[in-house]
This record gives sequence, C-alpha cells and structure tokens, in this order.
Amino acid sequence: MAAIEFKWIQLLVVLAGILISFGAATYTIATNRKIARQKATMDLIEGSESKDHYQRLYRTYRQYRSDPAFRKLVDDAADDAAKNQRQLCFDFLNHYELVAIGIRRGILEEEFYRMWMEYTLVRDWRAGQDLVKAAREPPATGITGDRVAYCHLEALALKWAPHTDDTTRIPWYRTPSAWT
Repeated sequence: MAAIEFKWIQLLVVLAGILISFGAATYTIATNRKIARQKATMDLIEGSESKDHYQRLYRTYRQYRSDPAFRKLVDDAADDAAKNQRQLCFDFLNHYELVAIGIRRGILEEEFYRMWMEYTLVRDWRAGQDLVKAAREPPATGITGDRVAYCHLEALALKWAPHTDDTTRIPWYRTPSAWT
C-alpha cells in the first residue's frame, strides 16, 4: 500500500513541476514579447525623429497644418510642385497609418507610443482629414477611391481623441506619481 501512495506522490510532484515550468515559460515568453514590442516602438520613434526623410515630411505637413495658403495650394494640387507637396503630406500620414497598424497587430507598444505621441497624432489626424477625404473619394478619372484609406489611423485617433480635448487634464500616465 505504501508503494502505491509513493507513486501518487511522485506523480503529483512531476505534475507540479510541469505546471510550474509551463507557467515560467509562459511568463518568459510574454515578457520577451513585451520587450520586443517596446524595442520596436522605440526604434520607430528614434528613426522617425532622426531621419532626414521623415523630418522633411514633418516640415511639409506642419506647413500644411499651420499655413492656410499652403493648405489651399496642397488641397487644390493644380501643378506638379503642389502635387509633390500633397504627396509628401500623404507620405506623412502613411507613417501614422503604419504605426496604427503596428499597434493594432500588437507589433508596437500602444501605451509607450501613446505617452510620446498622443496629442500630436490626434492633432495631425484632425488637420489631415481633408487629405484623407480626398484619398477616399473617387478621382475624376473614374478610378474608384480607396474607401478605407487611413482607417487604422482614424480608429486610433478617435480612440485617443477624448483624452486630448481637455487641455487642462493631464492623463494619468504622464503624471510623476504614476512613474513609480
């Protein structure tokens, strides 16, 4: 009888070891995935902040956002120079669309990116809605427009937008008390 009890104890010890190992492996995998997402997000931020190409796109879009005459020129896109400026503005929004897709797919860390870019992303989304509308509408040539152009950016901006409307409110994750 004692031999049978001993076998049960061995079985329980082995099962406990397997469960603990499984839990440790699951935790390690989840932690490594989070670290990889944070690194990918940090690399994206660093690249977009330091690369000349992105800086050129940003300068063009900033001018679009803040200069009504330039905005009209880009929206009308009557000549090749204006069409080029318009394309630079679309390329700038494409960067945000890529970020939104990365966040949605779990490749990028939403909370980390949000801490850095929440206000800016929502502001740029709002400023670019005429461009997005133009991208979604069919052109005069009869080709159909892309009805889902920038849909991921739109979803992310609308998700974050309520937090940017009140300029006196500081989100919880930006307060020093939340840093500890």
